[in-house]
Amino acid sequence: MITPDGRTAYVANGGSGTVTPISTRTNTAGPAIPVGPHAHAMAITPDGRTVYVTNDFSGTVTPISTRTNTAGPPIGVGRYPWTIAITPDGRTAYVVNLGSRTVTPISTRTNTAGPAIPVGIYPWTIAITPDGRTAYVVNAGNGLPRAR
Repeated sequence: MITPDGRTAYVANGGSGTVTPISTRTNTAGPAIPVGPHAHAMAITPDGRTVYVTNDFSGTVTPISTRTNTAGPPIGVGRYPWTIAITPDGRTAYVVNLGSRTVTPISTRTNTAGPAIPVGIYPWTIAITPDGRTAYVVNAGNGLPRAR
């Protein structure tokens, strides 16, 4: 992910549970930021102040301040948080929880999770409309045959 001002790229390092900031001006990496087991997907707020990182194996999302490149306390969501998207106004991050079959909203002002929203089988990804009023979740398992 690249910050809206284009100055920093953030790379999730799944195996090490870290995120590395990279200066796009000098192409140099900064110190790795510890976030949680199996850092996976990321989203950056429209104002560029915060990167949210899903940690698949711990059921959490970690916010990173782009000003200080430090991680805040992890936010509990559902099982296997897989992908994340932020509303255009930057107020809410929506986390797709693969293992829970839910989507968890996170207030970006308070970094607190709201109640999980049930979705379909094997939720995979999420997209939010430009007006921020609707989120669409792809449920990869809904069309698959089930063993009985």
